[in-house]
Amino acid sequence: MALRRAICTGWGRCSYSTASSKSRALVFEHHGRPSQTLRLVTEHSVGEPGKNEALIRMVAAPVSETDLDSVLGAGPQDRAAFPRVGGSEGVGVVEKVGSGCSLAVGDHVVPTVSGLGTWRNRLVVSGDSVIPVDKAVPVDYAAAMGSAPCTALRLLNDFENLQQGDVVIQTGANSQVGQTVVQLAHMRGLKTINIIRDRDAAEQADTIERMKYYGGYLVVPESYVRTAEFRKMIADLPAPKLALNGTCGIAATEMARLVGRGGTMVTYGNSSRTHLQLPARVFLHNDLRLRGFNLAQWVAEHSKEEVRDMVKEVSDLVVAEKVRFWIETHRLTDWEEALQAADSQGNRKVVLHLDK
Repeated sequence: MALRRAICTGWGRCSYSTASSKSRALVFEHHGRPSQTLRLVTEHSVGEPGKNEALIRMVAAPVSETDLDSVLGAGPQDRAAFPRVGGSEGVGVVEKVGSGCSLAVGDHVVPTVSGLGTWRNRLVVSGDSVIPVDKAVPVDYAAAMGSAPCTALRLLNDFENLQQGDVVIQTGANSQVGQTVVQLAHMRGLKTINIIRDRDAAEQADTIERMKYYGGYLVVPESYVRTAEFRKMIADLPAPKLALNGTCGIAATEMARLVGRGGTMVTYGNSSRTHLQLPARVFLHNDLRLRGFNLAQWVAEHSKEEVRDMVKEVSDLVVAEKVRFWIETHRLTDWEEALQAADSQGNRKVVLHLDK
């Protein structure tokens, strides 16, 4: 039986690491349905970090739509060889560093590049592919902080000059991006119209209540957007200046009709996995501007200092309890339940605890 030793993680409790050099990982050897393709294996030695590299003990990692698409083969095409380890986000602790690496042992780090394969206990990475985060950030928040909250920040900062009282409308508002948009917008004095997926009455009421608690001005299901009652509800509001599309499909089509003249609609996701179809009138009469956003591309095009500043801005808001995440946690050994939860609902961010 392998010896275990308690390691204080700095997140208010101790976790455990085996003295063995083996590491567990969720891997897939071909594309397919995640529940049928992924398997939990024990890897052999991870190896020692080389020049400008670090050995990271991964603590937690979320299960995102992007991760599931990668296993399905529905995401951006790449030439990485199989077998692969799933996961692109997460948080870990630096255990060892190679020569020339700017990281320090004990640093808490999150990835700044995709494709690292974070659904495992340990991995060796380039020191340039991760950045330190404040140790005061709770582990589950740190794991989920790298993508969705940073995306929300960029969406509000980079596309329109928003002023207090302006209106932002969004589809997929119950996603982590959408929930963060609501909180950031509320802090800036912006009003948000939030379109969520239709659900059963109890779950829908719970989602609406939480999003209003976060500061959402209006929260409505997709089916309600096409009604006369909804048009009356928003009649006294200024036309939205910015529209955020995380779903495509009919919801995005209806949202585009509501954007004010000269406004901008930014597409950052396609959770419906359907086409974006827009009527000609939104261009002919409203001069709607279409933009796209991908956080990985933004990171690739900006300096490490700019990326570090963005992550720090988000982590400072988390530590100050100005931004909250709705999180559901699972053990790595219960990964099948975690996948089912991630695929069946979009309200909670599903996070795997990799040391359990």
